[in-house]
Amino acid sequence: MPFYQVFYPASSLSSDTKAKLAEGITQAHSSIAGAPPDAVKVAFVSVAADDLYSSGKPEQAVIRVVGLIKGGRDANTRARLLAGLHAVFEQSAPSTVAAEISLIENRVEDTVRYAGAETQGKVKEWAAVAPPKRDL
Repeated sequence: MPFYQVFYPASSLSSDTKAKLAEGITQAHSSIAGAPPDAVKVAFVSVAADDLYSSGKPEQAVIRVVGLIKGGRDANTRARLLAGLHAVFEQSAPSTVAAEISLIENRVEDTVRYAGAETQGKVKEWAAVAPPKRDL
């Protein structure tokens, strides 16, 4: 399942802006990659002013987006995803920040999942894409 982490400088994004970005990321990924919207996950991670550095100095105006996407996508699809995500930030991010967006492929054979006993039936989408079982 696609998982986007948005690392942003503390207090640079309002709740409304985060909601717009999450909706835009979900829509872009779903329409370009074909994933159902409920499979797209977006997490916002607030970074304190002294926790992110560039060239040895605090970086306070750049949002870093790391998208974990299904492995094996062709170059054209990845380029369309990047263009779609760029458009989302262009439309919804405040003008006081910049965004750097990276996509990382996640191969199903490199994934293992755990579901606690009380989550049975709540993670039904896993059954369709579950990786092969293997000894750990």
